[in-house]
Amino acid sequence: MATVREETFRLLRLLGLTTIFGNPGSTELPFLRDYPDDFRYVLGLQEASVLGMADGYAQASGQAALVNLHTSPGVGNAMGNIVTAFYNHSPLIITAGQQTRAMMALEPLLFARDAVELPKPYVKWSYEPARAQDVPAAIVRAYHMATQQPRGPVFLSIPMDDWDVEVEPLALHEVAWRIAPDPIALQEVARQLQDSQKLAMVVGADADRDGAWQQMIELAERTNAAVWRAPLSARVGFPDTHPLFQGDLPPAAKLLAEKLASYDTVLVVGGPVFHYYPHVPGPIVKEGTNVIHISNDPDEAARIQVGRSVVGHIALTIEQLLSQLPHTERAKPEPRRAPEVPEARAPPLSNLPHAYPWTASARGHRRARRIPLHRRHPAPLRQSQPPWQLLHDRQRGTRLRHASRRRRQAGPARSIGGLRGRRWLQHVLDPVPVDRRATATAGPLRHPAQRNVRHPQSLCPFRTGWRKDSRPGPAWSRYFADRPWLWL
Repeated sequence: MATVREETFRLLRLLGLTTIFGNPGSTELPFLRDYPDDFRYVLGLQEASVLGMADGYAQASGQAALVNLHTSPGVGNAMGNIVTAFYNHSPLIITAGQQTRAMMALEPLLFARDAVELPKPYVKWSYEPARAQDVPAAIVRAYHMATQQPRGPVFLSIPMDDWDVEVEPLALHEVAWRIAPDPIALQEVARQLQDSQKLAMVVGADADRDGAWQQMIELAERTNAAVWRAPLSARVGFPDTHPLFQGDLPPAAKLLAEKLASYDTVLVVGGPVFHYYPHVPGPIVKEGTNVIHISNDPDEAARIQVGRSVVGHIALTIEQLLSQLPHTERAKPEPRRAPEVPEARAPPLSNLPHAYPWTASARGHRRARRIPLHRRHPAPLRQSQPPWQLLHDRQRGTRLRHASRRRRQAGPARSIGGLRGRRWLQHVLDPVPVDRRATATAGPLRHPAQRNVRHPQSLCPFRTGWRKDSRPGPAWSRYFADRPWLWL
């Protein structure tokens, strides 16, 4: 009779799950003992990276992926990317080790308390088998739950002593996961599309996930619809270069309703109605606009507050809809204006060694590491800087320097706040008219002192994080008072 481990590997082989992503620990080692030669284990050094790799693998392959995490600390490390995989509709079977069953009442080291509750609500199903013999069946059920639409991650907590228990072989069953739409509802949708005078089509990420690329193009060309991409769409479901494509919808209610105000019918395919981020009060669509929603997610269909929704596999639904739609006489929308190409501001490649001398050679690079940071930029950029800057140098720490002089003018020669070799701060001496509590990523930085700052995250006063032995003196305290800081 086979063990739970041997039976599980047999089932995984039949399901095509021969690639496992993981960062195992002692509670997972019994599963990995006598690892089969035809399986591949992709090792990550941190659980968030493991989930990210598995998420990308599942999206690229269109198949489920198996993830092996280290009990509750590993699941906690991976939670951020579990949330991402949930919204990406990525079919992941996430397993995590649990302590030996005989020791659970004592809650020993590496015991996962309420293990099935930890990843909720960002998994479709979370389960810990009551018996060791239930593990193979739980693996198969997890696979079908993850691949059933809407797809998403599932979670299994498996005690480490279950793998050596003997178990009867399990017969593998198949589950069809493509769901057909209601034919009566689809006839009504076809009638509304034919009666529309000006039609807009909003394409979401699930159109691409369900392989409906060609079907969406054919539907747009048959109806002469103006095609918009759904706000904050994670995937592209319609080609940007198509003449019917109009652009991306903004993720704000009022702005989005204004974009769609000229249409009498809006067909939303493969996305919610609608996905917003900033709160800009306004209607979902203008009054009198017909909204038709096609989704593979019943929960998404239940959330809409206007129009009608049809649930079904996106590609299958569009194929059946096309069979009921004749070619329309509706006028084609005007093609969108091509975006203007911005003028290149970076120095040409031929001038790169002159503008950035440390790129000329490895020797020049080593020499440039000893050059203060403000002198590593081209002369026109240096001239736009304020006269005083706080610069972080990997060799010399954070210093206050004058842009026109090499020698240090003021300030300690030590690293500020323990940031040596990790970050550098750009001090902006002139007032910047922004809210210090708000992020600075909404648009391009306009202030001359900020032109060489990449990826700004926030503006905030530098008042915390000082160690007792590195507290600045009175002169520095006066200098830092009421001045904005840019954290990078």
